[in-house]
Parts: sequence; C-alpha cells; structure tokens
Amino acid sequence: MIVEARNLSFSYGSTPILHNLNLSLEPGSLVALLGENGSGKSTLLSCLAGLRDTASVFWGGQPVREMDRVEQAKHRAMVP
Repeated sequence: MIVEARNLSFSYGSTPILHNLNLSLEPGSLVALLGENGSGKSTLLSCLAGLRDTASVFWGGQPVREMDRVEQAKHRAMVP
C-alpha cells in the first residue's frame, strides 16, 4: 500500500513543524529520517501513521482521516 503525504503541514500551536511536505512511500521501500532533535521526525511519522488528525495523508489513495481506527490498525504499526 502506498503511503502519501500531499502538502502536509503541521503546527504545535503557533510553532510550525512541517510545511507543505510531499512524500510517497512505495511498499517495501526503506527510508531513513535524519535530523536534529525537534526537527519534526516523530511528528512526521505520527502524521503518516494516522495518529495526528490531518487531511493530507493517504494510504492506498484513501484519506486516512476517513478510515475508522479498526481499518487503520490493519495497516499500521509504529514503535517509537
């Protein structure tokens, strides 16, 4: 299942963390996220996993926010 972020932006209050990020991850791909503390790595992962409410994340072309939690759980695993 392809995981996509389309113009993903996310802020904590008035502090922007992610701004207009576009990303497409193919099944079986290996990706490394590198960056300083506080640069948004964990925030990006939690958005992609459907743990943050955003309209910009899609799994297999379907918006994650429109999927119920049971359906999300069938496709997701995240170990912080």
